[in-house]
Amino acid sequence: MRASFEKIPVTPHASFRVQERRVRRFDSPWHFHPEIELTLIVESRGRRFVGDSIESFAEGDLVLLGPNLPHFWHNEGRQPRGGAAHSIVVQFEPLFLGADFLRAPEAAALRRLIARATRGLAFSGRGAEAAATLLRTAPALSGMASLLRLFAILDELTRASARPLASEAYVPRLNRTSEKRLGRVYEFLSTHFEEPLTLPQIARVAAMTPEAFSRYFKRATGRNVSAVLTQLRVDHAAGQLLDSEARVADIALAAGFPTVSNFNRQFRALKKTTPRDFRARFKRAAIDLGPPGSGSSST
Repeated sequence: MRASFEKIPVTPHASFRVQERRVRRFDSPWHFHPEIELTLIVESRGRRFVGDSIESFAEGDLVLLGPNLPHFWHNEGRQPRGGAAHSIVVQFEPLFLGADFLRAPEAAALRRLIARATRGLAFSGRGAEAAATLLRTAPALSGMASLLRLFAILDELTRASARPLASEAYVPRLNRTSEKRLGRVYEFLSTHFEEPLTLPQIARVAAMTPEAFSRYFKRATGRNVSAVLTQLRVDHAAGQLLDSEARVADIALAAGFPTVSNFNRQFRALKKTTPRDFRARFKRAAIDLGPPGSGSSST
């Protein structure tokens, strides 16, 4: 893929950047930069695009991106607290403390973490929770305290459960001009996927003929545009199945599927279950967990 280049400003008083963002909606375009980036979603929901990975994100999402890996976060659907988009982002160059630092034997785990982050990493489990807790108060720190906090966060991440985002076959093509085209297409699909889109409509966003656009999109992403559009629709429908009591048929049509049978077939292919079983399974899980503080205790 190709993305627009982003220059990350760093002040003379800091060797890395910690930024807390509270905005109406995430508005950064499809972009890349040479800095490593760690992003914690404090409040917000939507879709995360990293390389050729497209996934839903919500509160607590914690992701580490290696240098020059194209990405953007796109808000979608009902947002918490009336539409807040709240994130904490740390950005630093791989050698911001010099090459000798990463050669130290004590930094072996960190070297491996940075190498794995070239495809992007999504963290989970207790290690991710511990890192997120440390990260939440990082913007208030400065000087040596800020640097030590970054080390503590990265140390937690070296032991946390993580899975790669972009596929092994993904190789970014970092042309600053042509990547804007793919960014426009992703933004268009993310905003209009619920509509009955046609290939000529999407191709016009890229200023290409339908035939040329099909070849370009498959070469850039490794997938057909119809497959990406289906994934966006299925993921949106899955969220609606959990967040609302609407009928499956109504959710299917609202997500952009022409028929309920088509929706059921596509949903099962991607989620490995039917829409009704998907909803029922998560409802059972919520009942089993019970409300906060409802667990039994013994004396």
